[in-house]
Amino acid sequence: VGYNRGQTGFNPAAGGMGNGNGSYASTRKLASNTITNDVGMKKASLKLVRNKENSNHYFIEFDFFAMVDVAINIYVCAQEIVDQNYMITTCFAVNTDRYPPPQTFRFPKGLDQSFPSNTAVIQTELYADTQLQEWNQQFNAYPVIIHMVAIYPPGHQGDKDDYSNTTFAVLKRDSPDEDYSIKILQRKLQLMGKAYLMDEIYGIEENQ
Repeated sequence: VGYNRGQTGFNPAAGGMGNGNGSYASTRKLASNTITNDVGMKKASLKLVRNKENSNHYFIEFDFFAMVDVAINIYVCAQEIVDQNYMITTCFAVNTDRYPPPQTFRFPKGLDQSFPSNTAVIQTELYADTQLQEWNQQFNAYPVIIHMVAIYPPGHQGDKDDYSNTTFAVLKRDSPDEDYSIKILQRKLQLMGKAYLMDEIYGIEENQ
């Protein structure tokens, strides 16, 4: 079985994963600090748009900001591989023998950007409905993962060089006759070998 594993929490320009000395940070530790988001999705903007030419295909759309160049990787029905000692994401895995590979895009820095329409597609006919509408906690498998990685310029000097922002989501509909919608399960920020669930962070500053 072939799997495509996409790396996470790394600077593509540097081509490295870091030293792996990570940890899972609690909100209590973050309460007195502000984390600046270098790249991120505007949460309320995430939506699905049904393809008018193929009713089984849905396009992902959202607005985002990027203080530096950004790589956006979109996974459908993928497994998050987590370092159990430190709870940091090491990669995402997709069974490419059965399903399409991840879709990867790169954008320059800029605020108030929109992910291009008719670009990232979910081919719903390839998956069981339960795969699209349920999070498999046992295998840490998610219907949709949108992984954004900050790309810092060569020679970058700063306190962050491995910044990533990940959105985990599920598709929802009440009957086969309805269109799918998309719902965010959680968002995860990873930097400097630490992982944070964003919805639990106090005082996080999104550059919007």
